[in-house]
Amino acid sequence: MKLFRLFLSPFGRLAPREFALATMLVYAAMMVSQVLLSGPMVARYYALPFILMQAGIVWSWLALHVKRLRDAGDGLEIAFAIAILYVLAMALLLLVMQFAGGFGAGADDVKSGGAADLFIIPRLIGIFVRETDLGIFGYLLMGFFAFIMIAVLVALSFSVWAGFRSSARAQQ
Repeated sequence: MKLFRLFLSPFGRLAPREFALATMLVYAAMMVSQVLLSGPMVARYYALPFILMQAGIVWSWLALHVKRLRDAGDGLEIAFAIAILYVLAMALLLLVMQFAGGFGAGADDVKSGGAADLFIIPRLIGIFVRETDLGIFGYLLMGFFAFIMIAVLVALSFSVWAGFRSSARAQQ
């Protein structure tokens, strides 16, 4: 029951150490969720499992950050803004995957690229590196991919910043 409250409830406070451990689990889940956009699962269910997992990840990320910011005595607005930015980035990732041919692959295509193809980020980088003549559309996709990476880095940087904030009780 405590884990349920830790990851799903935005109420209460969270100390820096517990926040760091829980946030590492959320970022690990973000990495694992990329596997849901590769292989037979996508060929059969499109991106629904990825979308559902991302919804849980975003909510957990937000709940953890709201509790940590409340504990530090800071405002909560920036956490909501970064969560929205991340949601937009994941929606854009789905679009980039669609236009880069990521959802047309079946189970046979996954075997050829090895384990790196299970993760979307190296897969997209591989697409951009292999294509010698990207054209304007390819460069547009690269710009979208850059926005996605920036959104993830902003979320990660904010987590590090929030984790190093001292508790408001300790400041008094």
